[in-house]
Amino acid sequence: MVATLKEGQQDLPRLVELASNGEDVVITVDGKPKAKLTRAESAPVPSVSPAEREQWLKELQELREKYATGKQGLTVEQILEEDRADRHSSCGRLMEFTSQMPACTALQSLS
Repeated sequence: MVATLKEGQQDLPRLVELASNGEDVVITVDGKPKAKLTRAESAPVPSVSPAEREQWLKELQELREKYATGKQGLTVEQILEEDRADRHSSCGRLMEFTSQMPACTALQSLS
């Protein structure tokens, strides 16, 4: 199929569908071919045998044991929750402090 650039811009989803079904779509500008839509070939999915998977898992476990630091720390979720709680309490302290500011300023002006 041949389509102009303007047609391609207006009807791209249909042209992509045609190309995905195996029909080449040539896009022209001023009557000259400029681009071609073709079906994308899907990448082959590597197959892994159960024995290869077990070997990989064994090697992974060995690496974890070899490089383990022995430290038990917080999870990412726990760190984020603590950070949010700190921000919330800091915000409350700041609001409390700033709400007292006009009173302090008024007292200073009296002295």
